[in-house]
Amino acid sequence: MRYKARKGAHISDAQAELYRKRLIELVEKYNGEVMTTQIVEDARNKKSPLHDYFEWDNGIAAEEYRKHQARQLKNSIVQIKIIKGRGSDNEIEVPILIHVILHENDEAKECYVTLERTLKERDLRNQHISKILSHLQNVQYYLQLLQEIE
Repeated sequence: MRYKARKGAHISDAQAELYRKRLIELVEKYNGEVMTTQIVEDARNKKSPLHDYFEWDNGIAAEEYRKHQARQLKNSIVQIKIIKGRGSDNEIEVPILIHVILHENDEAKECYVTLERTLKERDLRNQHISKILSHLQNVQYYLQLLQEIE
């Protein structure tokens, strides 16, 4: 089986393989299940392959955690859209902000824009559609895996 870093991850494919190996070792060490506290504890050891992934400067780590909280906040709010159907209407939840890459002055900038802007601008819409299609492919793969298990 082949492993690599997920698209958009801030690690290389080589790092993904190194980290994967250690995470599996930890799962085996803890009888088939591992908790995040156990992963962090392992990473505290400077000899652990996971050590370099984590930020150990508490000031920087606190700021990074706040950025993580900002992403969680953004992901915690959805807009309800009504989809008119035959016989009944369905409600779907859509994000209020979409992660995109803007290209300005020969520079790429990652940021969030409103769903409405994403739908109006061709490049942003194409980025969003690409992410959705990738997500659908992943869902399809997982569904096939589950069917094979039955």
